[in-house]
Amino acid sequence: MNNENSGNYWPSAKTTRAASSERVRDSGTQGGDAGSQNKSFRDTASSAKDQVKNLVDKQVGAGSELAGQFANSIRLAATDLEQHSPLLAGLVGAFAKKVEDFGGDMQGRSLDEMGRSMTDLTRRKPAVVFGIAALTGFCIYRAIKSAGPFEARSIQPSSEPGERRSNGL
Repeated sequence: MNNENSGNYWPSAKTTRAASSERVRDSGTQGGDAGSQNKSFRDTASSAKDQVKNLVDKQVGAGSELAGQFANSIRLAATDLEQHSPLLAGLVGAFAKKVEDFGGDMQGRSLDEMGRSMTDLTRRKPAVVFGIAALTGFCIYRAIKSAGPFEARSIQPSSEPGERRSNGL
């Protein structure tokens, strides 16, 4: 089965395992010295790293397409809001434009390029990055807190819900 045409971006475990086994077998027939085994290991690791990078790059492309679809949905919401609240519709429309721009920026970039741009942003505007991190942490905290306490159900049978039975000790 061809991974490129099937829509499945993950390399099959069978293919990866076969390539690794072949490299290990080849390293054993080359005299068995540590230098050739290390080279074989490095080649295998490099091949796996390249496969992961290619996979991530494909997923980034898929993510940018998803961002475009999301921007279209936001634009539709802005159009619906236009009749009742033009000011809010304008804000939602501006947000849709930002999401679309973000998706377009992601389209042609590799993972390395995105990492470099995030590093550059952190160097240029550390307060913005800190503010985003603080806001994210606050949102996560609120989401966890609003979920309320989690109570595990008792595994002991009881006659009424919430009533605990004593074992007579």
